[in-house]
Amino acid sequence: VELSDSTSHTITDAYAGKEYIIQLAAKDTEIGTWSDWSVAVHATPWIEDPLPVCPSTEVDFPTGTMTP
Repeated sequence: VELSDSTSHTITDAYAGKEYIIQLAAKDTEIGTWSDWSVAVHATPWIEDPLPVCPSTEVDFPTGTMTP
């Protein structure tokens, strides 16, 4: 991953269902020394099942009137 001033990063090439161990270290741009590694985090990305595409449905309503 490239260095940046951002406080977040989106991982876009992870495989759904595969477990990853993520750690990071930070580098001060003025001093140039790296921090210790963070505590390891275990993460498993997933993809939710896509919602079914429903075509518009035509409904026939009765044309008569209802009386109680």
